[in-house]
Amino acid sequence: MEIIKITIMTIFLNMSNSFVQDTNYAYNYELSGDVVTSKIVYSKSDNKLYLSPKFKYNYTYDCDGYLTRKEILQWSPDEYKWVKSYCLNYTPLFSEYRIELALWDEKEGDYSKLKERYSFFETTEGELSVHHYKWNIRNCHWVLKNDITMSNNYPLLTANRETQQVVIF
Repeated sequence: MEIIKITIMTIFLNMSNSFVQDTNYAYNYELSGDVVTSKIVYSKSDNKLYLSPKFKYNYTYDCDGYLTRKEILQWSPDEYKWVKSYCLNYTPLFSEYRIELALWDEKEGDYSKLKERYSFFETTEGELSVHHYKWNIRNCHWVLKNDITMSNNYPLLTANRETQQVVIF
């Protein structure tokens, strides 16, 4: 289970930050000891002389040092402040690991608008299974959209529930 947590965290941290890793952006990190607590992403002007704030990521960890929340704020040039946008909640459970996406609800004052969930777990055959859910607002429950199983012994199989297609890599 520990290896699954590390693998999943590595994949998602790389995926979630990779879209801004180019020369048109600059970064500022805030640390508490050796732990990153915040990251600000700035876009560079065309002449590369000026920076404009774009995103701020706030990271929350549990007492064991595992990431529990990544909060994403966007810069509002009109209001000249950071505006809460959405967060990713990371939850390790006994037999699975969950990542949930929730949007900021201005009226409620919290991240109560659930949107998506990814559940990662190891099958009895030692494969990594990933389930992707979307929140159904009308019926107030999670709806499975995709499930993917990854194995070291076989080609990667992905199955899309919406199109009923199976892809072999």
